[in-house]
Amino acid sequence: MELSSLSEKEIFESQDKLKSEKTMIDLAKVFKQYNGHLINYKEEVETIQYLQLRQELINRGYKEEIEWSENIKPCKSKGEFFSEYVYVVINSGMKAQIARKIYNKVSDALICDVDINTVFGHKGKCKAIMYVKENLEYIYAIIQAGFADGVLVLDYLESLPFIGKITKYHLAKNMGYAVCKPDRHLVRIAKNFGLTPIGLCNKIATRTGDRIAAIDTVLWRSANLGLI
Repeated sequence: MELSSLSEKEIFESQDKLKSEKTMIDLAKVFKQYNGHLINYKEEVETIQYLQLRQELINRGYKEEIEWSENIKPCKSKGEFFSEYVYVVINSGMKAQIARKIYNKVSDALICDVDINTVFGHKGKCKAIMYVKENLEYIYAIIQAGFADGVLVLDYLESLPFIGKITKYHLAKNMGYAVCKPDRHLVRIAKNFGLTPIGLCNKIATRTGDRIAAIDTVLWRSANLGLI
């Protein structure tokens, strides 16, 4: 039907429809539905970048690592806590890929009651691990007593040997607390968006529904692989 054959009312209705369709198309370019939230592509760059990195890691075979972070449960025994402590101490200042291999050797030595100094050459860390093992009952009792208060637990974790201002967050995260580890990678990434590490993780968590631990893992692993 030609425009000249339409009534004035039909012309305006047609124009309104076209405007409405164009608006929907424009909005589709800006927003995307994710976990019940509308993500604004123009204003929420950090969330979009996170989702892209998350998918890239899944494509590269890190799905289990992300799922583990998404489903971390609170430590239910002194053995679980000790295992997490040992890993964080070994991992401190070391590449994760190397730390994991050493952790496996140290764990086997502890299970078999073999001197861990024979499989791990860092005397200071070995001494710290053995100190916590020998005092595990006392240490875990204190953690259990203050488990509901994350601040108190963080302060106590920092008092343990080879656990510092940054690594206490790593250990707390692995124990099930809703914290992120503000290491140099996460500090750098958050700074690019004008946010603190926990501020960045909280914002992404609110928009995606992912746990802070999982977001921390995605951002850290992405930095570890040079993706960001």
